Amino acid sequence: MNVNREKGISASRVLAFLSLAWAIMMAAFTAYLLAIFIHDGGVGGVPLEISSSVAGDKLSDKIEITDRKEIVFVTLPFTLGFNVYLLMIAELLKYVAFIVAFILLARFFNSISKERLFSIKNSFYLKFVGYVVFSVGVYHFFRKWIVNQAIQSELTKQGLNYSSTGGYASEFIMLGMVIMVFAYIFEEGRKIYEEQELTI
Repeated sequence: MNVNREKGISASRVLAFLSLAWAIMMAAFTAYLLAIFIHDGGVGGVPLEISSSVAGDKLSDKIEITDRKEIVFVTLPFTLGFNVYLLMIAELLKYVAFIVAFILLARFFNSISKERLFSIKNSFYLKFVGYVVFSVGVYHFFRKWIVNQAIQSELTKQGLNYSSTGGYASEFIMLGMVIMVFAYIFEEGRKIYEEQELTI
């Protein structure tokens, strides 16, 4: 019976395949990103929030605009200094960490498809994925500082009000914490399962 289940198509097997496919696509994207960085001579796609004062403009007779902000994506050339090289390395490491996380997710779902729900490896896989997602959120907070340091002298000459965006930092941190909670639940479930096995 178990052999037939392992050979059949289940939701966990499909998720394992999708996770592995996503890891492969992420690896290809990381290689493409590195090539783009080298070709452009800098780190591209960096989001910046540009503010412009528009006091006096009105949406209606009663509603006045006090500030306007827009998101622009810029390429930071390596000539801006060491911070841009640091940003490139951090961005590449972020995607490498995601590749490893998706591979471990594939193993996690594959283990579930073989009815090894409370395997000790499953909680480790989820913990690692949770730490990766959480760390990416923390990195996005620090990325704001790195970008600001890299462009501070350049943009202050232009008199622009700007700030680097966090890039869903809070969302990544919250998702990482949720995944770690699930990892903890799996670990506690494994302990209860082992205790029941010993009792029987």
